[in-house]
Amino acid sequence: MQPDSKSNFFSLSPDAVMTAVEKSGYLTTGEFYQLNSYENRVFDIKLEEPHANLSNKNVIAKFYRPQRWSKEAIQEEHDFLLDLQSNDVPVVPPIAFSDGSTISTFNSDIYFSLFTKTLGRMPQEFIGGELKTVGRLLARLHNVGAQKKFRHRPTIGTPSHIGWTSLDLLERRVTPELWPRYENACMKILDMLDDNLDPRNSF
Repeated sequence: MQPDSKSNFFSLSPDAVMTAVEKSGYLTTGEFYQLNSYENRVFDIKLEEPHANLSNKNVIAKFYRPQRWSKEAIQEEHDFLLDLQSNDVPVVPPIAFSDGSTISTFNSDIYFSLFTKTLGRMPQEFIGGELKTVGRLLARLHNVGAQKKFRHRPTIGTPSHIGWTSLDLLERRVTPELWPRYENACMKILDMLDDNLDPRNSF
């Protein structure tokens, strides 16, 4: 990534987003919505006509924050989604570009990908056998994931590696009135993890 990658990322304009999507072969109407995303920039973009790769007139464009994930790590995530899809797990996989890849580059320094817009809903509290259904779905997800070893995505490691260190940093950022309760809750969780997680494994 180039040194000015972050500045290019934070200055992404609507015109720049539309240009990236149209260069990928999609004719946009100019109508778009920016969606909530903690790290990346994600847009719901209206198209003039449904594309051959889509079932509706909307495409989701995801621009990845520079210096967070390597291209190899993003590709592993995409490959996992495609593996899940091939095993009939309901996911939204990335759309392949004309060259067959699922990752493109904008301005030579920002990775982006496209996805089919898929509607969902926030469920109410689970009732009846719904928890079992969710459990079975999670089991299938883990079974597919266990078929390959992830090589490029960073691991969280042990509680000592990320938990206690993070807690020390947070003390300077949490409101003093809340800190005792927050620290007490975190310490209970981290103590439990220290007692129960095998330090030879990362997660």
